[in-house]
Amino acid sequence: MTTEKTAPALNSTQWASVAAVATAASCLGILASLVLIYRQVKHTRTSAVAAAFSKALEILQDEARRIDRRTVFALEAVPLEKWTEDQRLAAERVIHSYDQVATMVQAHMFPKDLVVDNWGHSLRNSKPVLMPLVRQYREKWKSSEVWDGFEWLCDEAERANRKQAQRTS
Repeated sequence: MTTEKTAPALNSTQWASVAAVATAASCLGILASLVLIYRQVKHTRTSAVAAAFSKALEILQDEARRIDRRTVFALEAVPLEKWTEDQRLAAERVIHSYDQVATMVQAHMFPKDLVVDNWGHSLRNSKPVLMPLVRQYREKWKSSEVWDGFEWLCDEAERANRKQAQRTS
């Protein structure tokens, strides 16, 4: 006669306990995974914003664009018809650079406040000088979308300036 030892069988209550422990462990694992995924997505988003804003800095802080903006500011009292070809090209480059950055902001690549806080003064001062040129191109090309990002960004800078003035008064 052989006596084989058999493992004790689990009753239904014990199996329910094992299932509950396994379910709880699985839930904790999923929760931990979600936390890690959230942190990774947040980090990735921060990196993407930093990369996009770095590109905007390249566009706006390029020394040639800075010189172009100085040229534009000097045109404040000069009618559009009297601009030289070089002045007109400098103005177009300024508009185009702000239009590019506005497109990035509108695509939610980074917050508009980063641009408005740093270039608001430039945007507000260049708008009255440059809008006659923008309107001229819109009429010429029969397109209201021409450089609309530039105009939008200028409007946002004006809006932010008004809000800031209301807060301080």
